[in-house]
This record gives sequence, structure tokens and C-alpha cells, in this order.
Amino acid sequence: MRLTILGNNGPYPAASGACSGYLVSHNNINVLVDCGLGVTANLLKYISFEEISAVVFTHLHFDHVSDGLNLPVAMQVLSLPCPKIYAPETPVGVRALLTGAVFSEKFSVGDMQFELFPAKHPVEAYSIRITCEDKVLVMTGDTNWHDNLVSVCRDADLLLADAAFLHADWNENKPHLSAMLCGKAAREAGAKKLVLTHLNPKNSPDAIEAEAREQFGDAYAAEIGAVYEI
Repeated sequence: MRLTILGNNGPYPAASGACSGYLVSHNNINVLVDCGLGVTANLLKYISFEEISAVVFTHLHFDHVSDGLNLPVAMQVLSLPCPKIYAPETPVGVRALLTGAVFSEKFSVGDMQFELFPAKHPVEAYSIRITCEDKVLVMTGDTNWHDNLVSVCRDADLLLADAAFLHADWNENKPHLSAMLCGKAAREAGAKKLVLTHLNPKNSPDAIEAEAREQFGDAYAAEIGAVYEI
């Protein structure tokens, strides 16, 4: 598998940045996971609209779905069939804008198997385990710490984790993890590599990275355009 970072910010993009968006590819199959503000323009640097095999939304907050709401329009203008869209069923007002979207806890796209697990967030939200051949990519999506987090992340070859906070700004009622907790999850789960995303533009990526490395050495702040072979 190949993971390409299309957006790494939340809840709003930095200047010239983009919110959550990730391209997961294998054997010419391309799955777009989340499509927040600014993601579409970055996506088109790598593939065309017609090369999108499927779209998966971890949840329907606008920093994860706003650009995605326009994908069906782009497909219509280009006379292309819309790829299959997987999305949570709530909030219903946003879900209604994703015509034809379905929800499934387990599905396959090409040789990649997707399994969704409930996350701890103010709206219906999911973490994703993607398995292909003998490799595992885990995306926490937006979540705070919960009892099942480590098991969801278990033995990930690459863990893409929600590092919205420095730990000094975190508490158990927040909607996201801290960088320290991302490192803790990676260490306890036996992950091989940790990539930190959903970076708040007010925080220094270097500070986020340094805090995570106190718990787990092989940790890196996500950068738009970074490509990881898994």
C-alpha cells in the first residue's frame, strides 16, 4: 500500500494548507479517505477524478468532508460515474448531501480490506484498519482516548493518528488526542511507525513531533505531499 498525505490540518487549514485528506493506493486502486478543505486541489496532483476507486469518510465534520461534498458535482460535469462513497449515517443533514453514500463496518476495495471501529468524538466517527496482503495501515480518525484504542491500533505497520493537541491543552473531555497520547497508543499497540496528523495550525509541528517522541521514537508530523510505502 501507499499512503499520500493530501491534507494534515484541523479544524481549519493553515495558509496554503489543507484539512484532513489521504490517498490510499494499491495496484492502481485509489481510495480517498476524508476530503476536507483544500484536499481536492492536492488530490489532482496525483490522480484524476476518474481514477478515484472509492471515497471513505471517517465522520462528517466539515474539516473532513467539505471538499468531498463537491465530488459528485465534479463527476457530473465531467460525465463520469461517481465512485462508491462510504460515510457514517449521521449527522443526517450532511449525510443527505452525499447522494448514494452507504455505510458498512467491513468492505473491500480491490485487494484492500477496510474495517471500521467506533471512535470517541462528538459525532458518529470511526477509526479505520486497512489490511492489504500482510500490511496494516491504521487511521485513528478524530478521537480521544478510549478503552479500545490500543486494540484498534494493534501491530499497525503505520499508524496515522489524531494529534490535535499538545498534552498541556488536552483533557479527557476534548474531542481529540494529544501528541503524547498518540505516542502512547503507538507504543502500547506495537506499531512500527507513527504519523501525526490533524495538526492545529496554532501548534508547531516540531513541538507535536517532539512530544510524541517522548513516548514513541519513530514518530513524524504529517506533511502535505509526503508518501509512505507500507
